[in-house]
Amino acid sequence: MITVQPIHYTSDPDAWHRFAETIGFRAAFPPVASWSEFDAGGILAIHHVVAGDPLDGTTDIHLLVSDLDSVEGAAVTAGARVDATTLENVGRILTVTSGELRVTVSS
Repeated sequence: MITVQPIHYTSDPDAWHRFAETIGFRAAFPPVASWSEFDAGGILAIHHVVAGDPLDGTTDIHLLVSDLDSVEGAAVTAGARVDATTLENVGRILTVTSGELRVTVSS
C-alpha cells in the first residue's frame, strides 16, 4: 500500500490547520505550530517555517509505503539516485531523485 502525504511548508500553520479541518481533514494528534498531520484517506502534513523562508508556500510529496526496501530496489533499477537517512521518531527515509522528480519515501 502507498499513501501520498503532501508536506506543506508555511509561515501560517494556524490558517492551514483551520483550512484542513474545514474541508474534512481530522488532526491525527493535537496540532502544534512546528508539525501537524491531518487525515482524510490520505495525510496532509503542515510544517512551520519562518516568513521569508524559501520553502514558505511550497509543498513536497512524501510517500508512505509498506515495503521501503522494494521501493529502494525499484528506484535504483530505474536509474534514480537514492539517498537514505534516519530521523528520530520517524525511522529510515529515502530521497529519490531522477531528473525533475524528487520525492521522499518512508514506511
